[in-house]
Amino acid sequence: MNIITEQPLWFLLFCLLCGALYAAVLYFRDKKNDFSSLLSLILAIIRFLSVSLIAFLLLSPLLKTIVRQVEKPIIIFANDASESVTMLQDSTWIRTSFHEQLGKVMDELSGDYQTASYSFGDRVREGIEPVYDDKTSNLSALFEDIRSRYLNRNVGALVISTDGIYNRGQNPLFTAEKIPFPVYTVAMGDTVPRKDLLIAKVNFNNTVFLGSKFPLEIQIKANLLQGSNYLVEIVRNQQVLFSKQLVINSGRYLENILTSLETTSSGLQHYQVRISRLEGEITYDNNEKDIYIRVLEGKEKILLLYAAPHPDIAAIRSGIESNANLELSVIQASEFAGSIQPFNLIILHQLPSGTFPLTNLVSKAGEDGIPLLFILGQSSNLPAFNNLKYGLSIQQEKNSFTESQPSLNANFSLFTLAEEHKRLIQDFPPLTTAFGSVKTLASATTLFYQRINNLTTDRPLILFGQEPNRKYGVIAGEGIWRWKLSNYLAKSNHDAFNELISKMVQYLSIRLNKDLFRVYAGFRYVENEAVTLTAEVYNPSYELVNEGEVEVTITGEDGQHFPYVFSRSGNAYQLNAGLLPAGIYTYVAQTRLGDNILRASGEFTVAPLQIEKVNTRADHHLLFNLAAQSGGEMIYPADLMKLPSMIKSREDVKSIAYTRKKYTDLNNLPWVLGLILLLLSLEWFLRKRAGSY
Repeated sequence: MNIITEQPLWFLLFCLLCGALYAAVLYFRDKKNDFSSLLSLILAIIRFLSVSLIAFLLLSPLLKTIVRQVEKPIIIFANDASESVTMLQDSTWIRTSFHEQLGKVMDELSGDYQTASYSFGDRVREGIEPVYDDKTSNLSALFEDIRSRYLNRNVGALVISTDGIYNRGQNPLFTAEKIPFPVYTVAMGDTVPRKDLLIAKVNFNNTVFLGSKFPLEIQIKANLLQGSNYLVEIVRNQQVLFSKQLVINSGRYLENILTSLETTSSGLQHYQVRISRLEGEITYDNNEKDIYIRVLEGKEKILLLYAAPHPDIAAIRSGIESNANLELSVIQASEFAGSIQPFNLIILHQLPSGTFPLTNLVSKAGEDGIPLLFILGQSSNLPAFNNLKYGLSIQQEKNSFTESQPSLNANFSLFTLAEEHKRLIQDFPPLTTAFGSVKTLASATTLFYQRINNLTTDRPLILFGQEPNRKYGVIAGEGIWRWKLSNYLAKSNHDAFNELISKMVQYLSIRLNKDLFRVYAGFRYVENEAVTLTAEVYNPSYELVNEGEVEVTITGEDGQHFPYVFSRSGNAYQLNAGLLPAGIYTYVAQTRLGDNILRASGEFTVAPLQIEKVNTRADHHLLFNLAAQSGGEMIYPADLMKLPSMIKSREDVKSIAYTRKKYTDLNNLPWVLGLILLLLSLEWFLRKRAGSY
């Protein structure tokens, strides 16, 4: 260690000189003082040291130390906690003997190494418990989590005990390539094929419409059951809607059954797909599958009116028609003479224009509360649009236009877009927008701002607004067809473009809710996902309040009731009801506003996750490759106790010494203050003892 200052080191001479002068003046100026020569010398030395030290501290000196730290290698243990592990092997042995051996291995290594343990399945969590009830397996998430947790740490090895079956995330071989330390895999489960007849997958639409037929595709697999007969059935409310007798004609059997069912009632409907149970199957858990479908009474009807043919029309049409819940009518303004009453949303492309002011239509839509989406362009009559007062006013300069790219408003919250789509949309080509001064109503919410020549402005490119009797949206430029082409060029699909158009239209087409008490729940949860609800209470002036308590009772299909109380969150309410068993649930919530009792109700589903029961054969080939590509080894549970010697024999798993520089301000060290006080106290004591003050 050494002491450094910002000032030159020779400044120390001034500190010593200051101390010497102070001591000399105090003790040697008057030779007839009451102290003996020896005591005067001692007192002068003490005063010299204390004053010099105080003067030196005025230079703000730092104590520089070099710290050496030795970090032992970290051995990380990760255990697969998904259902498939105990389905493929003796569950009692895994929960008892295997866990005891795993604990002994960790204890044996803890002397020479640091150890850490995790469980993974639905998510990665600390600790290993003999519980195997996770509904999914995500090996790639484990590697990503370990890599981020232990970045730049001295990790010696990662030990994973798993059956190699994964049904979420990427191929773990790809994510494991980024792991800079050896991976040891403990191969659980059995790779020998077992007799099993199972429902591998059921493809269906989550939402259908009343009175229509919807397709249902069932994929059935079988192993080692050649020659057996089985029955496939689809059941709702104990009524068999479809049945078919089939024969398994090969040792590795695959059958796709396509049928269609007709909807007869609205709301959430529970269907059960089941197949026969054959003798000798490894499990019957995968012979049944529950599905839940929301049946709506009708589609949202959208009217698209346009001033003149334009490529935007076809692009918007394809984006809307990608959503099965929307029904679109496309009509040129010159040909429209019908009523707007049946429509949930009207899209006006470059309207109002000089030829088609549509004053009556816009006025009628405002009276009836029908939302409008304006798409402005070079044919739009901007003064006429400004007079409508729909959130945006543009004072165009000399009929000039500019090119504007989208720049996302990070605080936009009316609806959500996928993160990858947000990034992609901001690279889309520019729209042609009117150039001039822009004014926006404070109540309007911007989704994308205009980015001109890589400079993001405060001018909205796409915005939305909501007033007591109407919703509206404005796309302040034409050329959105280029966005669709750009999406396909970048990703070979139209997903980002379709999601943007669909979300915009869905948000606007939902009529304004004027209820003072509103409860929002998702339509579909899965059984490993927490059920969350939000609630809002409005006073008669439609201002959010949360003074009273909000209670809710959730009721399952079996009639069991789950009462909860919402917690306050900002001006609203939130509820996390936790995990609920699979099924259809209804809820009734109530609160008090003044002297009135307000109620709201709804329903949602909790869908079962059965993907862990589809694959009944362990993938040890994957585990071997994971270990081989990282320089580790694959072992079987019977060889688990050999693992400590295997790790200890590696020369690349060793402790690492780190050195770092540490700077400490001497003014902040307690012992420096103590030393000064000690010197001054000693001087005072000696002077006092000699009879002087």
